[in-house]
Amino acid sequence: MRHSYFPYFYARSIFMQEKKFSVIQVIDQLEVGGAERVLLNWANTLQQKGHISAIVVTVNPGRLYKNINAGVQVFDLHRKWKWNPGPMKRLAKILKNYDIIHIHSAHNLRYTWLATKLFGLHKPLFFHEHFYYEKIAWHQRWIYPRTKMICPAGKTRQWAIQHKLTKAENSFVLPNTILLQQTNTFATYKENNSVQLLQVSNIYGLKNLEFAIEFLHALHQREVGKYELTIIGKIVDPEYFQAIQIKIKELQLQAYVQFKHDCDEVQPLLGSYDFALHTSTQETGPMVLIEYLAHGLPFLTFDIGEVPQQVKPVLPGMVLNNFELNNWLRAFYQLQASDKTKLRTQMQALFEKQFSMETYYTTCMQIYAAGLTALH
Repeated sequence: MRHSYFPYFYARSIFMQEKKFSVIQVIDQLEVGGAERVLLNWANTLQQKGHISAIVVTVNPGRLYKNINAGVQVFDLHRKWKWNPGPMKRLAKILKNYDIIHIHSAHNLRYTWLATKLFGLHKPLFFHEHFYYEKIAWHQRWIYPRTKMICPAGKTRQWAIQHKLTKAENSFVLPNTILLQQTNTFATYKENNSVQLLQVSNIYGLKNLEFAIEFLHALHQREVGKYELTIIGKIVDPEYFQAIQIKIKELQLQAYVQFKHDCDEVQPLLGSYDFALHTSTQETGPMVLIEYLAHGLPFLTFDIGEVPQQVKPVLPGMVLNNFELNNWLRAFYQLQASDKTKLRTQMQALFEKQFSMETYYTTCMQIYAAGLTALH
């Protein structure tokens, strides 16, 4: 029996990998954020690759709606309150028409799970967990093990297995990627001889923006007025944003720091900057670092998440394991003194090898096939 079973299992797996799955993704809204960007890029890529690709937004489309390819179908449930049975029934009816149900983030999984149970939809759910949590809710412990779990980083998968939220055979690693967009030409020094620094980050405490401000202040202590910092991101925590503004004023950096809160696409702007920072204290697979790699924009990042783990063996000078200001300054000046053309080539080669959409597509198709095969 054993020898007859495994050829069947293998043949079925190969067949599933070759099939053009129809895929529908579920999220609450398409505002600017990492999970939303992953969903958008994947929906557009699936459509370009010849798949039937669809998105369900349970609340409203959001600002990224305009970036969805014309061939991607979008269902808007207009959910007015959390447990309204009408939108749940409609959701279950929509989902039954697709091979793959791909859900992003815990609150959307909870909503979809309940809809499938209330309205009798018996299909596997592929759950894309973009975070990991210090406190795990009871519904996560109940629902997560009953899904096929997709993690952007090995650390997220290990966390889920360790906390018995999934089994090894039901969880998969799918590192983040981006769709490469055209950017303007690379900046060197501007007319006023300033060096343009960039931090792309929504504004709340875990992003550790106060360290970026301290870093800028330290640079000005050595070369007054030479460096300017732009922070691109929406305000998630108004109180934290106010605290950052107070810090900027205390350090007399008002003329050298600007915020952009309405930018939906950062890639076209990257050529306007000389250097980037990533000071977040908690990440899984920061997509903005992948964008920097793709466009050859030098950066410094704290060693957190999957992307720095991929960068460190190739470009160790860009990844720091602490927030000692002198270490960041030393690393910055070393990168500034390096051969920029060589560095850009190394960064872009790393992007092509580790983070291209072709690699992502192949891996995700294998995950879908494995998740479906395991059911039989």
